[in-house]
Amino acid sequence: MEFKSQIQSLKAYKADRQYLADKVLQNKELFPILMDYSLCNDSSIGKPSCWVLEYVCIAKLPWIHPYLKRFIKQLPLIENKSSKRCCARICMQLCQSYFLDKDISTIEAIDKSDLESLIEVNFDWLINNEKVATKAYAMETLYHLGKAFIWVHPELKAILQKGIPNHTMAYTARARHILNKI
Repeated sequence: MEFKSQIQSLKAYKADRQYLADKVLQNKELFPILMDYSLCNDSSIGKPSCWVLEYVCIAKLPWIHPYLKRFIKQLPLIENKSSKRCCARICMQLCQSYFLDKDISTIEAIDKSDLESLIEVNFDWLINNEKVATKAYAMETLYHLGKAFIWVHPELKAILQKGIPNHTMAYTARARHILNKI
């Protein structure tokens, strides 16, 4: 119960997020609880849990592997924009681990249907009314997924080119960066 109340009272400060992430990293038994909280659409627990989950995954990405099926299945159901940003970053980390680092444990944890689900949710985030950071992580994720699915890069390119005139400078900068890599 103490962990839950700490999550619920968490503020957005980086140091506070890191403090709770360190608590989880020092006690792996808290990770399944954090996963449950993170995938909850109650923003009083789901949003701050996603903040902590993001930091834990930066340090120990393989910890999420046993929960990937559930995590990926829940992604389209996440409503809170801050939670989506955190989850989008985790998706990007997973794809970087899979495609750039060629990490065996990540490759073994993710199958083709998982990758297809990641494509779908990240395209949704990219074309829907989401925050720029979520869109930026989605662009990077889709870029990596396009290495395995040849149809992704042409679709991504078309969406980015169409979106550049209508979005912020941050979106435009990231879109141009991705377009240069395609």
